[in-house]
Amino acid sequence: MGLLNKIFRRRKKIGEESLSTETTTVNEEDVDFIEECNTELKTSGEEEKLVVNERYLKVIHLYGLTDVEEVRNELESGNIVIADITALKKDGGGSIELKRTVEQMKGVVKVKNGDIAQLSDRYIIITPPGVKIWRRVEELKT
Repeated sequence: MGLLNKIFRRRKKIGEESLSTETTTVNEEDVDFIEECNTELKTSGEEEKLVVNERYLKVIHLYGLTDVEEVRNELESGNIVIADITALKKDGGGSIELKRTVEQMKGVVKVKNGDIAQLSDRYIIITPPGVKIWRRVEELKT
C-alpha cells in the first residue's frame, strides 16, 4: 500500500464493524509493556506531583564585595550566573575592589564545586556543581 493510501485510507462509516479498513496486530511484548506503563502511572488514589528543579541563567551586576553573597545564593539554587563587572572596572582596570571581588567569587565557586571563567572584559560566568565550562586548549605555535 502506498504512502498516500496509508495517510488517506478509506474509513468505514460509524456502525460498521470497525472504523478502519486495516487491522493492526499487536504482539504480546507490546501489550505487556503498555500494561506495565499503565500500572506504573496508577497511584493509590493520590495524585503524584512531578517536581521539576528549574535552573536559570541570570545576569548579576557586581558593584562590590557585597554582591558576592547574591552570586553564592544563585549557585546554591543551581542557577548559572553571568556577572557583569563593568561597574567595578570604572574605577580603573586594576582596582583593588575588582580583584577582591573576583578572588572571593573564586573561593565561593571552589567551596561549591562549581566553575568560573572570564567571558570577556565585562563578563564572568559562574556555574553550579554539575555544569562545567568547556575551555579550548590552544595549540602551541612553533
